[in-house]
Amino acid sequence: MCGICGVLRFDGLESDIAQLVQSMGEKLIHRGPDNYGYHDDPFCALGFRRLSIIDLDTGNQPIGNEDGTIWIVFNGEIYNFKELRTQLMIAGHVFSTNTDTEVILHAYEEFGVDSLKYLRGMFAFAIWDSKRQQLVLARDRLGKKPLYYFFSKEGIIFGSELKAILQCKEVPREVDLLALDAYLAYGYIQPPRTILNGVNKLSPGSYMLISIPGRSSMVRQYWELEFTPKLAISEEEAVDQIRRTLTEAVRIRMFSDVPLGALLSGGIDSTIVTGLMAQLSSLPVKTFSIGFDEIAYNELPYARLVAERFKTDHHELIVHPDIAQIVPEVIYYLDEPMDDSSAIPTYLVAKMARQHVTVVLNGDGGDEAFSGYEHYGDTLSLLLSTKMIPRRMNRFIRSSLMMLPEKVDLFRLITRARTLTELNNLSLGEILSRGFQRWPLSKRQYLYHPEVWQTLQASANPFPEETMLNEYKKFAFLGAIDQMLAVDGRNVLPGDLLVKMDRMSMANSLEARSPFLDQELSELAARLPENFKRNGSSGKILLKKAFLDLIPAPILKRPKKGFAIPLGIWFKNELNEMLHDTLLSKNACNTVFFSSRSVANILSEHQSGRENHDRRIWGLLVLELWQQQYLQN
Repeated sequence: MCGICGVLRFDGLESDIAQLVQSMGEKLIHRGPDNYGYHDDPFCALGFRRLSIIDLDTGNQPIGNEDGTIWIVFNGEIYNFKELRTQLMIAGHVFSTNTDTEVILHAYEEFGVDSLKYLRGMFAFAIWDSKRQQLVLARDRLGKKPLYYFFSKEGIIFGSELKAILQCKEVPREVDLLALDAYLAYGYIQPPRTILNGVNKLSPGSYMLISIPGRSSMVRQYWELEFTPKLAISEEEAVDQIRRTLTEAVRIRMFSDVPLGALLSGGIDSTIVTGLMAQLSSLPVKTFSIGFDEIAYNELPYARLVAERFKTDHHELIVHPDIAQIVPEVIYYLDEPMDDSSAIPTYLVAKMARQHVTVVLNGDGGDEAFSGYEHYGDTLSLLLSTKMIPRRMNRFIRSSLMMLPEKVDLFRLITRARTLTELNNLSLGEILSRGFQRWPLSKRQYLYHPEVWQTLQASANPFPEETMLNEYKKFAFLGAIDQMLAVDGRNVLPGDLLVKMDRMSMANSLEARSPFLDQELSELAARLPENFKRNGSSGKILLKKAFLDLIPAPILKRPKKGFAIPLGIWFKNELNEMLHDTLLSKNACNTVFFSSRSVANILSEHQSGRENHDRRIWGLLVLELWQQQYLQN
């Protein structure tokens, strides 16, 4: 696992290019502390920071082909590289290393950009082809590895992280208002947009060609997850295929020349991965878990149960962090504003694991492949409930229920019924595009300065709600479960969950591998009939059946629980002073966009208990601290 960066200039490189690329590489040193590599020619310069995982002696990059006309820098792992290497050697290619990196290089020589379809793994790479005077940037199918770029009339600058791109003075440090609005709405910024004007992220499953002769660029998608046609197989056959495919996905991810282990949360997915690792390993698997003093947030007893079941070399930590110090660190390494607060425990468990291993496997992606989240079942229930309310009764029910207090726990079911009458006419996409917002449109309008709101209204681009609704419309031909899985796979995974794992693991120079995000497993899960994945409130139906022997009964029966933190408690205690000093400061960066009175009112409502703004306040804090670190330095 590594960090890559580089510069291409249509009119030739400047004399100080080596210094620029080295400074970009220094910003990526956490991704690759073991070595720095550099190569340039008259038009293109490539930089590389290495975290040594495979071929420790000869695996430094950039790597060139036999005659030095094609060079590559690569971040990631190609799990089928040995098979590809054999095929390429038969075809006459000569290798100078034992790395997967050189396999990509020779595959490109043999097949061009079509080589991407042969790669099974996680990757972001840049290939400079001096014969064609062409730069190729590519990203893996699901978006596990990041790749940022800034394209201009002079050329292109690219890097694994935004902080590397910003080492170049020509890159504007100007917040994109549309990206800001998307961040407030959903808590992350979906590729290809970034928080900064002019800077983009290469989308998952895509490649980019930059041509010097044409002084041009183009982006093409080479892969998309297909949910149809559905597989015509029995449950027993599906169970067998799931078992075999996931076992193989774990096996190929255990190849490493350095120590490896597993992140163990005590949930179903990490339990399965740990169990398979234990079966495939001759030594005890090293496992890592963290917990909190607050019982509601502590999953250590479940993780400990799994560790005992598989006799792992188990390590755990009760978190007593100096949270006011940890928060700025986490936000710096996130690279862009993202309001997923579970980045904090992810950062801390990665930090602990790195003291013992260099590579970890995890359970990321299981919920998105096999419909594990409870909200999938809740949404199905909601859709069914709305159909049960006769439309002619809506007005009567609504007017009656509006007289009842909304915040009293006793009336929770009644307020749900009030919502049902409002949702009666909405599609699945409309329900979900509204239901998972951090800041609904009306609250964002209240938050913004009037002139900022007017600028957003005047834009020809749709609001985030409409963009998300259009995502659901693309998959309207699918059933409800597959619609949700497809949209989450295109949005939440690459915009939030995979960003969190990549940035927090690499912040600690730790490589994280995700068997559930294996290409073949993803394609198998997508094409399974919906009822093989979920039945009402019960998700992961056949996944559980496939690994019943590995999942202890208490874990199988427990409800789904996310990687949650006691954010509300911290806001009242450890983070209380930081909140006020940061968000209500006259010098706050957010005052450029937001009304100080509105921010103060939100904090007041939260502290008084009139409304729970935990997620919104966290989002504002992340945005403010990010701006202070990235835009004021």
